Amino acid sequence: MGLMETEETNKFTFEAFAAHPFYTDVNRALVQQALAHLSSRPVDDPLTIVDMACGTGAVTRLVAYEMVQQGRQVHIIGVDPSAEALRRARKSMEIMGAKAEFIQGDADDLPSLVHDVDLAFFCNAIHLVPDKLEAFRQMASILAPGGIFACNSAFYEGTYVEGTERFYRLWTRRAVGWLRKEANGFQNSRNDEPGCFYFARRLERSWPILALH
Repeated sequence: MGLMETEETNKFTFEAFAAHPFYTDVNRALVQQALAHLSSRPVDDPLTIVDMACGTGAVTRLVAYEMVQQGRQVHIIGVDPSAEALRRARKSMEIMGAKAEFIQGDADDLPSLVHDVDLAFFCNAIHLVPDKLEAFRQMASILAPGGIFACNSAFYEGTYVEGTERFYRLWTRRAVGWLRKEANGFQNSRNDEPGCFYFARRLERSWPILALH
């Protein structure tokens, strides 16, 4: 997958970026929409949820919070190649008083680490992966029948160089158009955040949900 642990990744994490209010809002919206697809499941039916490239646990904490609010039984697993990021993730979950299992690993390791996953998240990390298609295949392989794959790639307002906003809007529209053309039964809905879209369609064994900004 390419998200390999190095000396640098253990010195540096994306914690400051993950804490940005924009990322929190976008990630929360994705988490809530993905979980809505599981709302028909009985509350006492245990769920297994994986947060791939979990980093310091920003999305993991959002998932844990929503599960507590819903009173659901859940096994949350965070996977990341960085030992330092996982250390911080564990600490943040302890402070929150929530439970999660954190495993050091990469997408290539997923089939040997987890299986029969009801919902898998991959948030704000796709740009770090050289072979994106293979990464998605690995993540799809861990899903239980009818499982959900949720992915986003978000850049907060102000990221774009002044004068280039139109280019990125056109790029997003073309991406949406391509997905509609390639996917039978493709559905999309727009989030309140400007330029943030969510998509869902049947693919192999899963219901992928993709958010682009």
